[in-house]
Amino acid sequence: MQRKERFAAVSYEHLFTKEEGRFFGDSGNDITAYDNIDAEECARRCLQGHGSYDGVNPICLSFNHRPAGSPEGGSARCWLRSSDKDTAASPGPEWDRWPYRNYYQRKQILAPQDCTDMFTLGIENSRVYTVGHPQPFQAYCNMDTDGGGWTVIQRRQDGSVPFDKIWTEYEQGFGNTSGEYWLGLGNIHSLTTQKPNELYVYLEDWETNSRFARYSEFSVGDASSKYTATIGGYSGDATDSLDPSTTRHGINNRQFSTTDQDNDGVSTDCAGEYGQGGWWYTRSCGYAMLNGQYLTGCSVPAPASCSHADGIVWYTWLGYGYSLKKSVMMIRPADFPVSSFKPCQNGGTLTSGPEDSGLYICACADGWHGAFCDQECADGYYGYECRESCGNCVTGTVCDKTNGVCPCEVPWVGNTCKMIPATVSDHPESLTVVVDNKATFNCTGRGVPAPTVTWHHDAEVITPGAGISIDVTDGGLVGEQGVTHSTLSMTSARRQDNGEYVCITSNVAGSDTSQAAAATLVVQGAETMNVL
Repeated sequence: MQRKERFAAVSYEHLFTKEEGRFFGDSGNDITAYDNIDAEECARRCLQGHGSYDGVNPICLSFNHRPAGSPEGGSARCWLRSSDKDTAASPGPEWDRWPYRNYYQRKQILAPQDCTDMFTLGIENSRVYTVGHPQPFQAYCNMDTDGGGWTVIQRRQDGSVPFDKIWTEYEQGFGNTSGEYWLGLGNIHSLTTQKPNELYVYLEDWETNSRFARYSEFSVGDASSKYTATIGGYSGDATDSLDPSTTRHGINNRQFSTTDQDNDGVSTDCAGEYGQGGWWYTRSCGYAMLNGQYLTGCSVPAPASCSHADGIVWYTWLGYGYSLKKSVMMIRPADFPVSSFKPCQNGGTLTSGPEDSGLYICACADGWHGAFCDQECADGYYGYECRESCGNCVTGTVCDKTNGVCPCEVPWVGNTCKMIPATVSDHPESLTVVVDNKATFNCTGRGVPAPTVTWHHDAEVITPGAGISIDVTDGGLVGEQGVTHSTLSMTSARRQDNGEYVCITSNVAGSDTSQAAAATLVVQGAETMNVL
């Protein structure tokens, strides 16, 4: 039993890594810009093209986006780039200047061109998939016949789709990819010119007998050649009807014809005369015509009595008077299973872009990166896509590439050695103050992350208000530690403000309490009131 494919689907935008408040301004690598589109549509255009940009020339590696309603003003705007901050010598002088623009860098996207690429990604079920990049199309992938990886280019099985179509329809393709369909001459050309392909033809009669014909070489030329077929290297049990030894019956080097475009080069209009389907008709019109009329009731019982060569014909098996019940034409690269693709490695999960996008990424397990999750994090990095830098590990050690854990150098603490417990670096000092005058205490703490500071009077937390204020300022960095300054002020000290004052600095790694500072209040002209 084949496994059921399950993979998450994400938006076009999530096929990019986003950095907020950044703008990659390498103008020498501008592709184009668009107004009034959101980040999702900008991502789609970067990957699949739009208008004069075909999505390939050049390849879009990143884009910048300014959302609508930005404080910067203006409409939503998108800039496509053919470079990114990792391939450029430097991000450029504009990198930090645009807080209301966002930067998106393309992830390592997998764009299967055919069903062999799908197969080698680990997708094993026979069904309809989207392939082709940057202009994707749907095709049925046969993952069962002779090892799988076949892209179906033609299928006849029930007569649900008429094949008496005109030239443009045969160029573009028609039908239902889950049932009867023709993939389209343009798509077949694209598939067969990227690399050498083989052709497999499956045939079935009305009594469930089947035959096959296999050709080690098959390709279709471009539109200017009228989609000329190249074929050779027959094997199988159907007897060769596409490239027989008598060349006048073979389709090799023959142009494609339809009822409205006769390219067969003979006086007989083969498409109009026989079956009305588009085909690579030969000088004799040919031994095989798999796009003819779907005829029922005339092939059985024997002898077959279908109108001459009007049906789905494979002459060298059952003759011109027999119309087959089923035919399937499918192609795959001749060097199958060789492919630039492979399944996601090391616990990576295949993730799909939006439905019908034909785009995928391997979502890697922590500690791995690369298009197929086959590259371990370099020393000093860990986590998802190896984005995190290791902490302050003991000299001579490296952190775990999955979770960043390592033994810590003093004073660093925590599993990943990225924290320093808060400490009091400057303690408040005792003071004597006249009643109704201002009293002020200062405290400084440091740590990683920078600590917060709270004040206590005789073990009670001090809350600002009623003449009491607490001012906090960022002291920047001392070494790698964040510094926090805090000032406690009493604008009009009262007798009850007598006592001990401490500050407590704290962060997620720990806390520290200052030395006690005494507040001694005196009345003008009277004896000193001692701290209780």
